[in-house]
Amino acid sequence: MVALATRTHFSSLRPRARVDAGDALPVGALSEAEYMAVDMVEEIDASGIAGAMRGRLPDGVEIVGAAQVPVGSPSVSESIARMTYEVPSEGLDERAAAAKALLTSDKPIPFTRVRKGREVEVDIRDYVDELAIEKGGVLRLTVLVRQPAMKVAEILQALIGISVDEARRLAVRKVSVEWK
Repeated sequence: MVALATRTHFSSLRPRARVDAGDALPVGALSEAEYMAVDMVEEIDASGIAGAMRGRLPDGVEIVGAAQVPVGSPSVSESIARMTYEVPSEGLDERAAAAKALLTSDKPIPFTRVRKGREVEVDIRDYVDELAIEKGGVLRLTVLVRQPAMKVAEILQALIGISVDEARRLAVRKVSVEWK
């Protein structure tokens, strides 16, 4: 699923369409909630884009909506407040329940993230808006978009004690985003 926003951008020098697809999906994750903004070189009715793109996108990619947004609007990445993921939790239910209890306590959940050789300690509670264990063995994790950014695999590592590699092997699915 892709929702599309269009902005008309006129330039006197080589007008061209520009695409802002936001942040990359985590390695190995699937998505039902991807968004992009496309700067157009001429005014186009946003409602007709989905039909015009039908058959031109890879299998499994479908535009489900389109809207016009003003030029100068924040990027897709800057516009998202939170993202919700579903993770199969078979065999992890006990750990997920312990993580949920830990999130409701006042105790920090420290995690050291490493980027470009630099270590930064963060409190995972600052990144997790909600953690629920749903019927059918699914962990529903709602992550706040903040800086410095945290990878879903890192959050799972800190909360349920699995390695980043184990987290990447899970069938993580982004199911929704909430805009600021």
